[in-house]
Amino acid sequence: DVYRQKLAARGDLQMLGRQFAMTAEELEVDVIWMMNASGDAVAASNFETATSFVGVNYADRKYFTSALEGKRGYQYAVGRVTNVPGLYFSSPVTSAAGFVGVVTVKVDMPRLAPWVNRSEEFVTDENGVIILSGDPKLKMRVIDAAPTERMTVAQREGRYKRAQFEALGITPFTEQDIQGLVRVAGSDVPHFFRTSGETPEGLKVHILRPAHGIETIHREGITMFALLVFAGMCVVALLIGVHVYLLRIRQHRQSMQATNRKLSDLNTHLELLSRTDPLTGCANRRYFQECMDGEIDRARRYSRPCSVLMLDIDWFKKINDRHGHAAGDEALRHIVRLIGRVVRRQDTVGRLGGEEFAVLMPETSFEDAFASADRIRATVAAEPARFGDTDIPLTVSIGVAFMLDKVEAESADRLLLRADHWLYAAKAAGRNCVMPGLPAAA
Repeated sequence: DVYRQKLAARGDLQMLGRQFAMTAEELEVDVIWMMNASGDAVAASNFETATSFVGVNYADRKYFTSALEGKRGYQYAVGRVTNVPGLYFSSPVTSAAGFVGVVTVKVDMPRLAPWVNRSEEFVTDENGVIILSGDPKLKMRVIDAAPTERMTVAQREGRYKRAQFEALGITPFTEQDIQGLVRVAGSDVPHFFRTSGETPEGLKVHILRPAHGIETIHREGITMFALLVFAGMCVVALLIGVHVYLLRIRQHRQSMQATNRKLSDLNTHLELLSRTDPLTGCANRRYFQECMDGEIDRARRYSRPCSVLMLDIDWFKKINDRHGHAAGDEALRHIVRLIGRVVRRQDTVGRLGGEEFAVLMPETSFEDAFASADRIRATVAAEPARFGDTDIPLTVSIGVAFMLDKVEAESADRLLLRADHWLYAAKAAGRNCVMPGLPAAA
């Protein structure tokens, strides 16, 4: 306690904590803090709260040990002070003398809950523990108990604050040759089970949906077999049995086709989850980057023009402060709808984070991209967002960058960086404008 009080009383660490608090609010994360080389938290964005991290040691956390090795760290864990589960992201801090400490960002799981809002959807960490689910009863259960059983009790308590985990009890459904069909302990109904690819952090998205009707098909198959055996006793019964058999086969084929369509729909939905921003419906940062890499390669290969816009909602924090975060969310959705009315079908709109968006415009010259950007700016300024009975006026600042024809080393990151540079120039110029301006006529 004395050590914590000394850290909390230092003016320089308090100033750093306030800077962390402003950054956490801007990035829409819950806590940012810094640890020294021993793993002690010395400054935190929540230093003025009862759950301050200052003085708490995190040397045993995976995100600290990864940073200690010079790598970026990641971990899901239950908060040591807050008891709130969250995702932790860390980065080492170094100086000329070597390793100094670690900066860590935490996003609480309740903030991420809207991303998974269906009862059949859930997300697991690298140990198979369900950390996010549309069904609250599934949280902290495991797909397979083996990974957590290989951990010591102290490791389980330290990370998850529990010693035992209940397994879902998923086993293959062997009675039917349908890919992805499983049995779940405690349920008489088979389930469709689909899993996404694993992210570098070990996270996986799963869909577990009841497959009503499969058991009925199985029981009817047994009945058909009995009818065919009985039909062998006489010719008349055989003819009747054959007729029934053909009818049931057709029904069975139709049921199988319907099942395959459901599986296809599940795969489509899973793919959409992986590339869509859940709040606005536009492309998320990862999928936008993939689209941009492909278009830049194509433009370079065939010497075609390509432009990108970076735009940011002006004074967005004031909207949240004045009207609440729900109004801010509606403003973000409103911006995406307005952009969609201006850009072409072949253009890609992506949310890069917070209130920052980008538009990829293939086969577009600088002049045409600038004209589109100015139409977006004017449209947003003319049409306020509507939240309840309140009109919320909005403006945007936009930066425009055009792929340089003679720069062979031009990359998606460099193009996006130049657009971001002009976005900040637009904000510095007074906001509600597009930068750079159109070049003067020759």
